[in-house]
Amino acid sequence: WDTQTEYEYGEEVLAEYNADHGTAYIPLPKNAYTFTAAQLVSGRNEAVSTIEIDKSGLTPDRYYTLAVRVKSNSLFHTVVYHISLSPICSDNRSTWKLVSCTSWMTGLEAYKRGLPQYMIDGDMTSRWESRYNAGGEGDINPAEASTVFDMGKTFYYCGTTIIRRGDSYVTDLRGGYIALSDDGENWTKVHDFDFGDKSNTSRTGTWGCEQWLSGRYVKIATNRSNRNILYEITEYVPTLAEKLR
Repeated sequence: WDTQTEYEYGEEVLAEYNADHGTAYIPLPKNAYTFTAAQLVSGRNEAVSTIEIDKSGLTPDRYYTLAVRVKSNSLFHTVVYHISLSPICSDNRSTWKLVSCTSWMTGLEAYKRGLPQYMIDGDMTSRWESRYNAGGEGDINPAEASTVFDMGKTFYYCGTTIIRRGDSYVTDLRGGYIALSDDGENWTKVHDFDFGDKSNTSRTGTWGCEQWLSGRYVKIATNRSNRNILYEITEYVPTLAEKLR
């Protein structure tokens, strides 16, 4: 049998996706692409839709997204396609160098807790913790704790994923902000992040950037907590893109 399938795509679909997932992806401009929907015909076991993109309608400092869903079958979820003129980098955090941290715990290394390096080690069982007693370095219960890493070279910054601690205190970290710098001294805020109050028990949060900024140094600042003044980050994972020369 031939089948007729209805597709929905574009800004409205992406807006719903962003609202449901806490993201802020930028829609692919509607005048920069053509979506050709495929229909499943008898005798075939696949239907391939195509997206044709006009690069002249895009700029290299954006991370565009096209959201597509099958309207006539609720079993299919929204699929998002990310489009960029700049190549998105794979996880390069293993090459980063710690520049500074204003607050962290010490003496808990046997439990893989405390050190700022733990937030970029790719290990879901380790975490950075801000200092809350004498067994640490830097500020105790700071209103803001910030960690700076040197990424080794200049990148476009496209978005952020932060993973909180994975136990009953998952809601400790509420929010903060990300900033970039070319020299490690002069900073530009990229975006705020906020998990919300204790009603949000999700361990993972993702935030997009309306416009890409660039820098070599990145600052992860935490300044909002849902339990006293306690901050922890299990993993900080940015989305970066090569800066085209």
